[in-house]
Amino acid sequence: MRILSWNIQWGRGADGRVDLERTLAAIRAAGEFDLICLQEVACNFPGLPGGAREDEPAFFARAFPRHEAAFVAALDVPDGEGGRARFGNLVLSSLPLGQLLRHQLPSPADPAVPSMSRACLEAMVLTAAGWMRVMTTHLEYYSVRQREAQAGALRALQLEAALLAARPPAKGKESSPAFAAHPRPASAVLCGDFNCEPGSPAYALLQQPMPGG
Repeated sequence: MRILSWNIQWGRGADGRVDLERTLAAIRAAGEFDLICLQEVACNFPGLPGGAREDEPAFFARAFPRHEAAFVAALDVPDGEGGRARFGNLVLSSLPLGQLLRHQLPSPADPAVPSMSRACLEAMVLTAAGWMRVMTTHLEYYSVRQREAQAGALRALQLEAALLAARPPAKGKESSPAFAAHPRPASAVLCGDFNCEPGSPAYALLQQPMPGG
């Protein structure tokens, strides 16, 4: 299985110009991927440097018709013109997707620095070896406190999934589709922009052994 993970900065290049076609060309030039995990994907967010008026999740979904698209908006705010502006993480999968979970990550108060809402998209993916989880996220850049809290939350999600896989919920509500059992295995791959250097506390926290691997 081949996975690409890239913070595309809403399609903005080193020259400051937003060009989704250029971003798309770079992805295609990198090769064929079963899963494409993108961070900083915008939808109708004109206030970003260079502008981001387009529905970028829809753009990439059209560009990869053989992939299924799933998006989580970490930030979802009014655009000032009667619509919504959204900013978050996108997964494109050529493998079958099962349950999708969208997690808002913690942002403990840290008034000394700017910060924004962060989220993690957790997708159950059916591979040749069975179900596995692919998680994509983008941790806080400015606040060390928030970044460490978010790394801890990702570890908690892994522990939760491992415990649920070992001790699945009781049956008894089979007549209700809302209570139907859906795979959520312990095995996982974590992708994203973690905004931390090797040796930093958040990086060390993510590197510690976790159940399920």
